[in-house]
Amino acid sequence: MALALLCTSCGHVLTDRSSYRGEQGVEVNRALVRSAVKPLGGTAGFALSAGVYTAGSGTLKGPFLWRIEAEGDDGYHKGLTVHRVKVETKITQRKEWYPQNLLGKTVEFHPLKGSPGEVFAQYQIPGELEVFPDEDGDITIIADLTVRTVEERVRKMVRFRMAPQQSRDFEFIFLPAEIVQGKKSNPKAWNW
Repeated sequence: MALALLCTSCGHVLTDRSSYRGEQGVEVNRALVRSAVKPLGGTAGFALSAGVYTAGSGTLKGPFLWRIEAEGDDGYHKGLTVHRVKVETKITQRKEWYPQNLLGKTVEFHPLKGSPGEVFAQYQIPGELEVFPDEDGDITIIADLTVRTVEERVRKMVRFRMAPQQSRDFEFIFLPAEIVQGKKSNPKAWNW
């Protein structure tokens, strides 16, 4: 009976991901800035539920949630603003500026739990990034952004090159813990 209670609302999920992997990032005003994506589209494989335990599989691919993220020093780095963003694709040769009127908001840096002295900011671009690794190949994201510290604001045009990546993730999920932890405990969590 105790084992059944421990396994209530838990399970495993096997996911094949077709996504993008970025470079190490660039330094802007002493903060490490990167581009990141998270696949939204895909297909479900199978799901199995035995009352107290669930298993499933699926394939994830584009379109993507996308963001510009920055890591900095607590007490020094204060804000991140994205002014303009352009996406270029290698195979399909698309070159598109994102509507500038949807950008320009400033996001604050937040402390990272378990990493004293470090802060993190994420600027999630509104909407979806419509690229597909198999069809578009490598992508380049060009961002005009500002990193604000206690001393100054530095505005810079940066370029992030991202290559298609295939991966397989095996994840254990304990639903009550996911609910309790929530977004506030992890500033790196994606906004849905």
